[in-house]
Amino acid sequence: MKQKDKELDKAMKDSQKNGLGVYDQILKKRINVEALAFFSPEGKKIKKKPKKEVQLRHNLMVIKKVYNEKFKKCTNPYCLALFKKDEGLFVERLIRAVEICTLSYVLNTGEGDLNLNKRMSIVKGRRGFLWEH
Repeated sequence: MKQKDKELDKAMKDSQKNGLGVYDQILKKRINVEALAFFSPEGKKIKKKPKKEVQLRHNLMVIKKVYNEKFKKCTNPYCLALFKKDEGLFVERLIRAVEICTLSYVLNTGEGDLNLNKRMSIVKGRRGFLWEH
């Protein structure tokens, strides 16, 4: 198997694992998306912007990784246990979950959705938070 094919295979595996695989067609190399960084001179306008979708998918991958590392024990996002233990951490988890859901919706990954029902609201129940009409 050619080196090019191996690199392309690595990028394809990344796409399955992380939801994003990047392959440089000029260099014939896989780009490690976890180490991907975008730079621009301070105060200067970027002449050639990175493709928005690549940047957004990279951001989604990073946010998911942070969320999973920090909140892997919290399986139910509406659970009161974390809220009672640490309200600030609960709010952080909620904000990160909203970021993940919104970016997933925008990027059409099949994982996110928006709640467009204006009559629904979240209320605090006995065991957790609930969506209510």
